[in-house]
Amino acid sequence: MATLLTATDIAALSRLIDELLALPAADRADWLAALAPTDQHLALALQSMLAEHEGSRAPALGTELPALGDILDASTPKPGDRVGPYRLLRQIGQGGMGSVWLAERADGALTREVALKLPRLAWDAGLAARMARERDIGALLEHPNITRLYDAGVDAQGRPFLALEYIAGQPIDAWCAAQSLDVPARLRLFMQVVHGIAYAHGRLVIHRDLKPANVLVSADGQAHVLDFGIARRLHDSEPAGPAQTLQGQHTQTHEQHRALTPRYASPEQISGETLTVQSDVYSLGVLLYELLTGTSPITAKRASPGALEDAILRGQAPLASSRAPVRATARALRGDLDAILAQAMQREPARRYPTADALAQDIERHLQGLPVQARPDSWRYRLGKLLRRHWLGFGMVALGLTSVLALAG
Repeated sequence: MATLLTATDIAALSRLIDELLALPAADRADWLAALAPTDQHLALALQSMLAEHEGSRAPALGTELPALGDILDASTPKPGDRVGPYRLLRQIGQGGMGSVWLAERADGALTREVALKLPRLAWDAGLAARMARERDIGALLEHPNITRLYDAGVDAQGRPFLALEYIAGQPIDAWCAAQSLDVPARLRLFMQVVHGIAYAHGRLVIHRDLKPANVLVSADGQAHVLDFGIARRLHDSEPAGPAQTLQGQHTQTHEQHRALTPRYASPEQISGETLTVQSDVYSLGVLLYELLTGTSPITAKRASPGALEDAILRGQAPLASSRAPVRATARALRGDLDAILAQAMQREPARRYPTADALAQDIERHLQGLPVQARPDSWRYRLGKLLRRHWLGFGMVALGLTSVLALAG
């Protein structure tokens, strides 16, 4: 008999499929074979989801997959379908846990197009209340670097949906590569992201899933942070399982707390500890590290579930300058940017920048040639900064003194 997956299983699937899809294709079979005993019952579901993502046949013909029952909507969306008040136009994205469609209002209320996110999994009986909370969070966030959440709900068939501002753009890492941006240009683009996150923090909202795929850059070079779908308000106080707290208050559920992308998650997210704005600061550090070096700061020693999480909890990221692809980039990263990234990605939240604004200010100081807070203060460091900022003036003075001394001699 098929086994019904619980809400906790669904949360585990969300986390595991993200880990699986982040691996090179050649490593995925070994990863699945090394599933922890507590996750073995999810192996076939993961294989099925992977097969769908890759557009191939599901494994083991005739094998009975776990029944998702009411939790998994077996219907596949197609153009022309109605989801709530929206009509699907074309699919614009797909992942292991859902799809994103360009859609329009079908009831004539508005004419704008939206990006309609359709999670594959209906989480639990409290889904309608959760979607109402998503609308509440979306109403708080009106910023040029944050994608607007217009609507969230559950349609007549029980399918959840999120209606987002449609941005025609590229993920920030792809944009940087396509534009061949140098280090200062990447920093200025990244600053847009930090300003958007700092704005959200000022309204007591943390994102919790910052990664390149959740930052789109439009053709005019504007960065847009999207997918606040697992965001949480800092003063939420709903009952939850043990260790699921946020600023000393309980988050909604264990399942939503674990809805994260491990590669970009902070150590406290991985271990289920208290989350503050400094969790997003850590993820911003990981994102910037990748934008500047093209590599992830923390890598697992083996391709298995939990290996990356262990590395995040115990590992130490090498200096970004040591991972730079070319010497010119390494020179640009050495010193200030190495220090800024190291402080943003400290394992202990108290040792990171206290806010996203503080991170932005240090990056701005670096761009202006001023001393940064992440580096130890000394007269030599400050003098070096002063000389680099005013090298022309100091050069003219030195040339004048040399001329005077030559004439005097």
